[in-house]
Amino acid sequence: MTMFFAPARRPAARRLERHLAGALPMHAANDNLAAADDRDRILRMALSHFAEHGLGAPRRAAEAAHDAAARGDVGDCRQWIAICRAFDRRLAIRTARQLGIEAG
Repeated sequence: MTMFFAPARRPAARRLERHLAGALPMHAANDNLAAADDRDRILRMALSHFAEHGLGAPRRAAEAAHDAAARGDVGDCRQWIAICRAFDRRLAIRTARQLGIEAG
């Protein structure tokens, strides 16, 4: 049986750690919060879509993008392409090209 020895830390080292840790910011500095919120929203929608459709989710998202384009709803079409991209980047690019929507 292997045994490991972990010596106790010295009290002086603990004080230094506390001092250094207190100087660090405890939150993430993110200058693109709007983009992060949008990515989180798309991710939540993609996970929900996957829970409903399983492995067929990318194909169903591409079909939904085609349906939205047929209705003339470009915003909804972009949203479905983003959901499709979460699963299958190539299918999303191909769908966007077919619909004449910017794939970026």
